[in-house]
Amino acid sequence: MPPRPLPAAVLATLGLAALCACGDDAPKAKPAATKATAPVAAPVAPARAYVDRTAPAADPVLAELQHKIAAARAQGRLDTTKADWRSGGVPMRLPQKPAAPFDAAKAYRLVLETDAGALVFRLWPAKAPKHVANALYLALLGFYDDTVLYKIAPGKVVEGGCPVGDGLGSPGFALEPELGEEGQNAHARRGLLASTGIGGSTDDSKFRILLAPDPSLDAQSTVFGELVEGDDVLQALEALGDERGRPTKRVVVKRAEIEVK
Repeated sequence: MPPRPLPAAVLATLGLAALCACGDDAPKAKPAATKATAPVAAPVAPARAYVDRTAPAADPVLAELQHKIAAARAQGRLDTTKADWRSGGVPMRLPQKPAAPFDAAKAYRLVLETDAGALVFRLWPAKAPKHVANALYLALLGFYDDTVLYKIAPGKVVEGGCPVGDGLGSPGFALEPELGEEGQNAHARRGLLASTGIGGSTDDSKFRILLAPDPSLDAQSTVFGELVEGDDVLQALEALGDERGRPTKRVVVKRAEIEVK
């Protein structure tokens, strides 16, 4: 007797099961390829345009200082090849107020490249022309290069510019203070750049950077600039001082450079 055909409902069920079984083995569509995202480059700080110490400067004040330096070398009054030339070997007459006027439209900047980064000061030639000329002169000489910050008193002051590195050295010359008109010499805020004088002709190569206002210095020390870039660097330096004002590690001013904008 021939086999009886399966009912249509059973055949439909078997067909659906076969289709499901085959579907598991069927090739699956690959996900669309995604484009690789290029890494975002970190912003690059623009290179600073420092004044070339060896090339004739376009600025009249800097050119005059360069001329005086060259004349002092030719006369044997300045010999920077000597190991101790910074201590008493810097001619006294050079840092006086230049005959050429400072350009009021220009910003004269002193950049201290330290171990912790750059401190950029805008100088104040209208208020303290002799002190600004002195700072520019010493930077052109390379006087500040490889000197240390010998005092770091958190909440008070950072000091440097000493030729022997302890605050007691002298370059061999001194300046009278330039206190300006009433209120112009106020040691009123963090980041001001000033001399370390104590009155009279006691200003020289040494400088202080205020970490807080200090009105007690108004009648003694000459303010001649202000920090315009590098407060994060100043904070890092401040963290290196102890309660006695001594750095907990050696901090070097690698170079002092000049910008004119």
